[in-house]
Amino acid sequence: MRTAFLTVLLLASTALAQLPTAIITGPKESRPGSLVILDASESTGLGRMWLLAVSPEETSFLPVEAGLKCIFASPIPGDYTFVLVVAGTNSNSGPAAAMATHTVTLIGPSPPPVAPTDPTDPPLTLRPTAATYIYEKDQSAVPPPVLSAISQLNAAGSLVATVFEQDTTDGDGQVPDQYQAALIAAKAAGLPCLVVLAGDRVLRVVRSPTTLEAVLEAAK
Repeated sequence: MRTAFLTVLLLASTALAQLPTAIITGPKESRPGSLVILDASESTGLGRMWLLAVSPEETSFLPVEAGLKCIFASPIPGDYTFVLVVAGTNSNSGPAAAMATHTVTLIGPSPPPVAPTDPTDPPLTLRPTAATYIYEKDQSAVPPPVLSAISQLNAAGSLVATVFEQDTTDGDGQVPDQYQAALIAAKAAGLPCLVVLAGDRVLRVVRSPTTLEAVLEAAK
């Protein structure tokens, strides 16, 4: 009887767990200017977040249908790497997450530019608000020129520049909120790297910058 009760309890605990899986389906190639739709409907979990980890330009994208799909278009040829993060719970009812990446390569010439209908009202351009150098302490240290660039950026006051070791957590054992988007993009691209954001939008990722000039250029 006790064995049967424990078995039922174990099955009930497993049923309550929402182990996440992250799956992205969609085209791997398209043409500049075409609408691209990425699909996460085969994923399982309690919540989904999309990030653009790598791109040749500052491109907007739009998650729709509660994150089940993500749409974007860009006039610039190149590789666009998207990251899907799905949240859930493990068998101990603790937080769990799964991550998938998908790269779409836009191949072909850029379409001709379209003149704005009102030249006195140009389109908005995303401006960087944060730059974070993310590294793994057991593999490498922060290069001195990178530290100098971080200091210069903070002194200029146009954005917040920091360094972050990937295993750093807050008092609850979680990655601090302000570093979550940057850390996901950095892990997708490979450490160490510099991640530049506008709010929680990843603008660009630079792998292994070692000079002051590389950091300052990326943060423009």
